[in-house]
Amino acid sequence: MSFGKGGARHTPKPQVDADLLLQCFSENSELLQNLGIYEQVSQSQAAQPKGLVHCLPLLKGLLALGPTCEIHGSSLRQGVFQALLQNPSLNDSKYNGETWVGIQVERITVLLFHMRRLAASADLRACASKLTGPDFLKLQDTLALIERKGQQQMELPLVEREAEEESTERRQLKKNISEVSVDSNGFPKALATPAKEPSEAEAPLVKGEEPGETVRGLPGPSFKRRRPGSLAWQEVAPGGNASLRDALGIGKGSAKKPAAKKVKKKEKTATSSKDKTPLVKGKSSSKKGEPSSSKKKPLIKGKVPASYPRKAWTKLLVTTTSKAPWRTYITGTTEPNGKKHLIVETTKHKHPKYKEILQKIKERLEEDNITKEEALELRQELYANFP
Repeated sequence: MSFGKGGARHTPKPQVDADLLLQCFSENSELLQNLGIYEQVSQSQAAQPKGLVHCLPLLKGLLALGPTCEIHGSSLRQGVFQALLQNPSLNDSKYNGETWVGIQVERITVLLFHMRRLAASADLRACASKLTGPDFLKLQDTLALIERKGQQQMELPLVEREAEEESTERRQLKKNISEVSVDSNGFPKALATPAKEPSEAEAPLVKGEEPGETVRGLPGPSFKRRRPGSLAWQEVAPGGNASLRDALGIGKGSAKKPAAKKVKKKEKTATSSKDKTPLVKGKSSSKKGEPSSSKKKPLIKGKVPASYPRKAWTKLLVTTTSKAPWRTYITGTTEPNGKKHLIVETTKHKHPKYKEILQKIKERLEEDNITKEEALELRQELYANFP
């Protein structure tokens, strides 16, 4: 792994002598003090043709020291600092000397990067549209001086070039491409089960016969070899027609099937489908002598007929909420010591006089002992007809 050295294609920028850079900066001290447009242009922005033409004298001096238009940052910092020591009037800004040197080195780095990008792209249409003819020719001649790293490497002698390639070449596995043989169905033959031809030594044994000797003169496997603790072996006479199952005592006549258990059929009550009618929730099935549900009067006008005994409600309690959602409900029970449960509930959302409606329902619960289902029906009728 490379720490801080870039990727595999990264090559370090060349180091340049600080005295040579000092001579270049001294000859172009005015450009070093003021780079024009490139005082504010960042590296990510597009190249400014007019700014490059303005800085061409300085760029030509730097190209003479670094033909690839790359100079190490530490060398640039030393050269700019030496130029500042020689001519302190270069720093006419509000920053101190160390900060000013860092700013100028960054500006020069942006200049060199834009020149390299223009030389690599070879697309100078934007430059030609923004420059005059003489300025465009000057910029074109300066870009022609930039050498690429690949061209510089090809100019090396053949022996040095091969040695450099061998040092940077990575070890790679050799690619062995072989055709896979397939069968008629298109499956690889390497995955198929190999076919074995039966030999004399591996010939199948006949049931009831002793195996013969093998090719090497050794006795073959015997059927009498049994695991300890298994069933006793019953020897079969040679040439007999008895099967192995009969010999082991598990033939057809050896065991009887267990008697099938008689399953008693449950007596089902014969009921016709006509007699089965679905019960409505909250209503009991009608019997002889009882009035049908269709003939019942509305719950508001009259009392419920006491055709069957009703359980009296006890512990009736009315509860009203003190905040939204506004509602009131009744709880009670029909058992002597039973736990109270919800009977019916009214809400303001359904009717503005929900309290009066619940009071009517409570009176019917106390007087007529109506069931919970009848209380719900009464609530719907009161919602629809209550004044």
